[in-house]
Amino acid sequence: MNGEVAEEVGLRVVPGAKVWESETHDKGFRLHWWTAEAEAGDVVMDPGEVSAVRWVTAAEFAGLHPVFEEDLAFFDRVLAQL
Repeated sequence: MNGEVAEEVGLRVVPGAKVWESETHDKGFRLHWWTAEAEAGDVVMDPGEVSAVRWVTAAEFAGLHPVFEEDLAFFDRVLAQL
């Protein structure tokens, strides 16, 4: 996880616990959600990997389109319990 996050947005993270896993309704993707600690630093996108980056709250995420329905389930069922 740490290498992938660093590659795409320039942040180093330390993974914590895996808290959610689900398959998308079309079975095209398996989603994995982890807690993580991000080291201080600037977000630096790799434009070949990422088109935009921003921090959002759970409520803001719910209003984004497109998102996987299964991501919304994470926010409804799991995040509030963390």
